[in-house]
Amino acid sequence: MRRYSDVACLLLLVILPILFFWGVLFTNRFMIPFDGLDQHYPYDFFAARAIQQGHFALWTPYLFAGYPAIGDSLYTIAL
Repeated sequence: MRRYSDVACLLLLVILPILFFWGVLFTNRFMIPFDGLDQHYPYDFFAARAIQQGHFALWTPYLFAGYPAIGDSLYTIAL
């Protein structure tokens, strides 16, 4: 009897995550669908425009009340 309960618990631990992540595993949906468009593209555009103007943007005024752009890891990707 104990063996069957162990197998049932193991199957439950395998099946529940598959059911929970069904849309991500078996379709073309993403968990965070627009992260690249909402965050990375505008930041790359901002950094590229700053470099085209001939300076490194140390501070971006477009996020909250300002944000240190040079300390962000995304800035190094844009270079």
